[in-house]
Amino acid sequence: MLNSITYGSSLLCLLLSIAKPIHALDGGIEAPTNAAPYAAALLSSDGDFHKCGGVLITPQTILTAASCVQNETSSSLKARVGSSDRTTSGTVVNLDEIIQHPQYSTKTRDYDLALLSLREAAPDNVPLAVIGDFSAAIGSGVTMYGWGLTNYSDTEFPKKLQQLPAVGITAEWCADEWKNIHAISNRMVCDWPPTEKAAWEGDKGGPVVNVLDGSVVGLISFSIYDTNLKKAVPDVHTNLTYFKNWIMDNAI
Repeated sequence: MLNSITYGSSLLCLLLSIAKPIHALDGGIEAPTNAAPYAAALLSSDGDFHKCGGVLITPQTILTAASCVQNETSSSLKARVGSSDRTTSGTVVNLDEIIQHPQYSTKTRDYDLALLSLREAAPDNVPLAVIGDFSAAIGSGVTMYGWGLTNYSDTEFPKKLQQLPAVGITAEWCADEWKNIHAISNRMVCDWPPTEKAAWEGDKGGPVVNVLDGSVVGLISFSIYDTNLKKAVPDVHTNLTYFKNWIMDNAI
């Protein structure tokens, strides 16, 4: 279990060494089979879960977090599409190319976006995600999806896709909550998670969906949970609206 964050006196070095960044859905529940049919599970070349998700936006393009593919190659990863179970059904597709955003920073986690070009197209029956504007979800509901750990003490990742509802919040609110911990840029958007629930290990790259129109408005990037206060600071996601032109220029 993670140690508590000491607010005010802690800077990024403490963030990294004591309260490690988290990337999955603690407190999530199993999602209905077709809740996020465009969600992709990233796998290592031997078929093991790569602890990340992605979003199918064209038959040959998956979006994920740049932090998911750092130091990886197209031959070291593959993806399962068309199944809410990361271990079976759907189709396992090979990667042709990984295009990490050139400005991604491992220190700031800014520009946390990568595009995966698939060697073969996903089957026609696998739905594609529609990218939406996160501003439309501020003050209303969003849902995060992923195969990450569902409890802080768990060591085994769930096979079935999990979901966690939250509320979209403004950049100003998010930046204030993260003050003295981590800078929030306009490449990032945030949600306010339910009490004692948060994104957690294994959900990076998974979709953040606007419940009003079903569009994907973000990709899970990072968060932190204070185990003493039983409170998470806002989950931080990649702002897909900001990257629409880059995505269109590089997608197949």
